[in-house]
Amino acid sequence: MLLPPALLPALVGGFVVTFAVLPASRETFPYAAAVVALVTALAIPLLLWASGSVLWSRAPMRMPRLLLAIPWGGLVLFVLRAFNDRSLLTSATTDWRLGRSAEVGALLLLCTYLPAIVWGRDESPRFSRTRFAAFALLTLIAGIETIRIAPLPTIDVWTIQNAGATALEHFQNPYTTVTQADTGNLGDLTVPYVYPPTHAILSLLGDLLGGDVRFTMLLAILIAGLCLRDITRRSGWPLPSFVLDAPVLLFWLTPKLFFILEQGWIDPIQLALFALSINAHLARRPMLTAALLGLTVSSKQSMIWLIPMGAVMLQFGARQWLVAAATGAAAAIPFALLDFTALRHAVIDFELSLPPRPDAITVNVWAARAYHIAIPGAVGTGLAALVTVLSSWFLRRRGVAGLGIAAAATYLVFFAFNKWAFANYYFLVVGLCATAAATAFHAMPARASVQSAPEDKIRASGT
Repeated sequence: MLLPPALLPALVGGFVVTFAVLPASRETFPYAAAVVALVTALAIPLLLWASGSVLWSRAPMRMPRLLLAIPWGGLVLFVLRAFNDRSLLTSATTDWRLGRSAEVGALLLLCTYLPAIVWGRDESPRFSRTRFAAFALLTLIAGIETIRIAPLPTIDVWTIQNAGATALEHFQNPYTTVTQADTGNLGDLTVPYVYPPTHAILSLLGDLLGGDVRFTMLLAILIAGLCLRDITRRSGWPLPSFVLDAPVLLFWLTPKLFFILEQGWIDPIQLALFALSINAHLARRPMLTAALLGLTVSSKQSMIWLIPMGAVMLQFGARQWLVAAATGAAAAIPFALLDFTALRHAVIDFELSLPPRPDAITVNVWAARAYHIAIPGAVGTGLAALVTVLSSWFLRRRGVAGLGIAAAATYLVFFAFNKWAFANYYFLVVGLCATAAATAFHAMPARASVQSAPEDKIRASGT
């Protein structure tokens, strides 16, 4: 079975990051950051090894089919871990029955891959597509149920987003009218509407469609999954059905997925926009790619690292950068004209002024608590810049395959060595590992005989 060298390291990296952060995703775990440091120390060389393999050889590696049992087993552990987490949702008003049923359904669907993985049996294309559609449906059902039984999350993230959407519905400026008391442990702190204008408009769509901004996040979760599968399919290689679905399942079956949705954290939106950007690039739509990358970068402050990566690996020309800049700035211009000072304070100055959180899952906080060593947040920024530069240079000719690896490595380092990072930050890293796995096939040389092969020709054996 032919597979790209970066596939398994990307999937395994996502599993390792997930299980490292799980103990600290709902409550303070004093040494979680030490685990994150270990994960970073292990994952970065792993990713760089994969990067080097892709760099020096375009040839795929022939691997035993049973090697797929490793990611399959990881996904099973994901589902079992989520099923056994009886306090997964912190604001639920009743039992999450439909969600638990969806987890059982996902476990049963995972078992249907075994005949192909163990005995190499072929699957019909219709069965493969139906199974994937069933995973998507289960994700949708569990997501809707999550929002239904947790209508009022006790976290400022959700409260302030809903208040911002309400302000926009009444044609008010959320950057001047919306504030919220901090629900963390930073004391008596008033939080402004801290989300960039691009996100404000996107979250408004969820509020208008379903009465809750989290419907935007749920839609983003589904879109990201669909895009990841299409990215893998577009490689032109006849892939086993499990390989085709594995990057998506790494994302959809992440144990804390519905906790992230319940809390209203916005990271699924960045993952969906990033996946859409890559998909547009593979479809040879340069202007659409530029527009989507502009939206991705402008949807959250931390997405700024995608600018140099995109510049190098997607090889944007002047027109594409003009489109990206215009798209990214379009949502901000009206708010800047209304009150630039308020916009800058909420989106930039307030974020930079925040002190480290003692419950953050970072090396910096762990070092301060365990050894009284102060590591400035600038270390994370510097390390992320270094990883960005090195990965962009060494993977510059690998296009989207290099972009997936570079993004996962950069954000893992950036979050692990910063002043704060929580479950949703590492959820983003897991999503980027899934993206790296999906894009890995585009580092392999295209096979003319299958370059335009329809999905009907995909065989479960992969040979």
